[in-house]
Amino acid sequence: MPAQNYTSIDDLVKKHNEMKYGVGSVSKEADLPGSSIEINEGEIPIEQYVTPHSNSIKLPPNLRKIGLRTEEEDLFKETLNRIKLPISDDKIMQDLQAPPSESKRWFATILLYILERAHLTLKMVGTKVVRIFKVS
Repeated sequence: MPAQNYTSIDDLVKKHNEMKYGVGSVSKEADLPGSSIEINEGEIPIEQYVTPHSNSIKLPPNLRKIGLRTEEEDLFKETLNRIKLPISDDKIMQDLQAPPSESKRWFATILLYILERAHLTLKMVGTKVVRIFKVS
């Protein structure tokens, strides 16, 4: 018979299980009768309880003429105009094409990162570089 080099804790495990689950109870993994609930998604239409709304308010043209804007439009224009960079957007796009060993490539990458933190990105449209607002 081989030598036993550990102390058996089987009695402690058994006592713990009896305290946790009760004597003669089923384990956590067992299925209780009637515990499975079947849900048919097609029975109740969601529109009955939830009404979809658009995120933006449609303003009438006469209110727009006097200068009233929605919050999203103001936030968008304010963000576009607030971010001032030391070089132009066209120069950033040109410098991104430079080899990685040059400092202007690194500088352009940092400036692009700053724009992305403000939810903006640069994109070529035809021959012009424009700032695009990214909605997440």
